[in-house]
Amino acid sequence: MLLIISLMKIRSMHIKDDNIVAAGSIIILMALAYGVVTPAIISQRYLSELDRDLLGVKASLNKVAASANLPVFTNPDVSLPERQVQLQSAIDAVQEARTMLDNFDSSIQLFDLPGPSFTKSYREAKVREARSLRIGQQSRQVLEDYAGLLQYLSAYTALQAKLDGHLAQANTIKNFDALAGRGRTMAAIASAIKNDEQALQELTPPANFTALQAEAMATFQRTATGFNKLAYGLNRAIDSQIYAAARDLEVASYKNQVNDKDALVALADSAPNLRQLVELPEKVEYAQEEV
Repeated sequence: MLLIISLMKIRSMHIKDDNIVAAGSIIILMALAYGVVTPAIISQRYLSELDRDLLGVKASLNKVAASANLPVFTNPDVSLPERQVQLQSAIDAVQEARTMLDNFDSSIQLFDLPGPSFTKSYREAKVREARSLRIGQQSRQVLEDYAGLLQYLSAYTALQAKLDGHLAQANTIKNFDALAGRGRTMAAIASAIKNDEQALQELTPPANFTALQAEAMATFQRTATGFNKLAYGLNRAIDSQIYAAARDLEVASYKNQVNDKDALVALADSAPNLRQLVELPEKVEYAQEEV
């Protein structure tokens, strides 16, 4: 009897030892799964999706960067209506890139695992996540600056086009004597130009485009003065005043159509925010590099 009891105790001890070994094995397997297998699966999926999303971001930023070389910034002979079309296309490209970055920011976060990870792919994923976050922040700031420039130039061009329309009226007049006594019409044009001059003054140009604003203000002032002078000469039938005003308006027209356009292209050529646009796709390439 004593022998049977002893054997049962020994068997019970073996069963307990087997359970302990089995439990220990399970714990080890769980630790391996948690420290190696799970991070590897998560990181590989993350890197695959990150590479896909970065391609979309790069494509949208390439489109914005290409807009910095549009004729509006390089060719002073672009007409004002065509300039507006090109500016709008650049504005649309910036908005598309902003939307892409918003979507990118919302999907870029990598699931954090508590404790250390022993997989190279997970460590690489964390590094590339940090790079991508920086790219999003840097790109967004450059886009904001560029959007401000585009909005300014669009408003500026609209006013410049209105001024061009007023000047065209004066430049098509062949016989000023036929307008004698109609100075009120010219005075009304001068008043409209002064209103547009005020609207121009209220615009906030980017720091490196303040010279363009100053030149435009001078053009508007000269044109308004010319129309007022023409109104005075017509009302009083003073030929010398009429033809002096006509010469002033001709000079203002040339300045608006040639000099001020040249100034825009010259300033764009040295504008740092346009140069920064070209570098944006290169920043994405850095985020795409393996660690």
